[in-house]
Amino acid sequence: SVAVIGKQARWLIKDHENAGAAHGANTPYTKLAEINGKILLLGVDQDRSTFLHAAEALTRLPYLKPEKGAFVDNKGNIRKKIWPYFPGPHRNFIGLQSRLESIGLIKKIRIGSCLAQLMPAKEMLDLLLKRLKTDPELFISKNPNLPDAILQNADILRNMYGKESFTLAADSQFAGRYLEQIIDNMQRFGIDNILLSFINNKSWDSIDANTRKWYLRGLKLAKINIIAIKLQTFIPENAITLLNECKTNALIVNSSNPREDVIKVSAAGYKVYIENNDLSGKRATNLIKIFSKENSSISLAFNPLSFVKAGENPFLETYCKTHIKRHIDLLYINDGLPTGDRTPLEQGLAEIKELISILRCRSFNGIFALQGSSAEVFSDTVVKFISLLKELGE
Repeated sequence: SVAVIGKQARWLIKDHENAGAAHGANTPYTKLAEINGKILLLGVDQDRSTFLHAAEALTRLPYLKPEKGAFVDNKGNIRKKIWPYFPGPHRNFIGLQSRLESIGLIKKIRIGSCLAQLMPAKEMLDLLLKRLKTDPELFISKNPNLPDAILQNADILRNMYGKESFTLAADSQFAGRYLEQIIDNMQRFGIDNILLSFINNKSWDSIDANTRKWYLRGLKLAKINIIAIKLQTFIPENAITLLNECKTNALIVNSSNPREDVIKVSAAGYKVYIENNDLSGKRATNLIKIFSKENSSISLAFNPLSFVKAGENPFLETYCKTHIKRHIDLLYINDGLPTGDRTPLEQGLAEIKELISILRCRSFNGIFALQGSSAEVFSDTVVKFISLLKELGE
């Protein structure tokens, strides 16, 4: 709600109730900027400046949600409405103060015990719109334990992933130890897809049926999609049963599994990814060529660390000097050394940055499956992956 007085009062509030968003275009907040108006804060800080929500609404920041409500119009009628891009709780607006002061956008004076702060609306709005285009986290609290900030950051990250051609997933073995931790870690970073391999050091196919059902219920409640499963012991009939139980159609198998068993699952209508294990790029390419001739739903789960163990540079040799690129539908985001030891991303020899970059340039529409070095450092892995995406540009 706003109250107005002055010669342009009626124009400022005209049709506010009909505006698409409560604080966006054609509202008193943006109109104030149009007429070079000013914002005066009396005895309050930037956290009380509703004007800042106008910048959020105009930018349509991903963490803004629609809000249902009702109001009484000037004819006394109750009107119900849904306002899109509505602000939620907790913003770090006060974190803008020093920046605004440093560039001279705030004039301050004390009136008795009241601090008065005057700011030009148009210059403020122009500055914020420019910043928010490249820094959507500008208004988000840096408190890592604040629930609102966690959810808002997750929405921003989810929106960023949504602009990519690939689908991002977390490998359960590296996303946390137990299910609750896995879910919490994934939700914190806006990751909605999971590859089920290990949970609490047990492979998915070795977990008893009742526990699996409990896990699946937890994932469903958390709105996490099972994008594929990976089994330690591959028996076609058992694999199909587990795929149906998980309501997913994608299975990851080792390259050492019998050809006839793999064909049996793919022939039943399921997508099968063959993961290279202790194979050179040439051997892996020849193997996947044979499989793909049998069934087009069979492709490669490219494991860079396995190629490192096989003595190859996964990008310069495996990717660039074979025809393997034609068959990749899943890339593990991992790094490590020829010993098989895992390292943080970009601290090993997996050339993961180069692989991510070249696949993005090809509009890769397969899966990027986050692994990292261990479940204990999943957060560090995701943060590094996000920084790589930002470094590589849009």
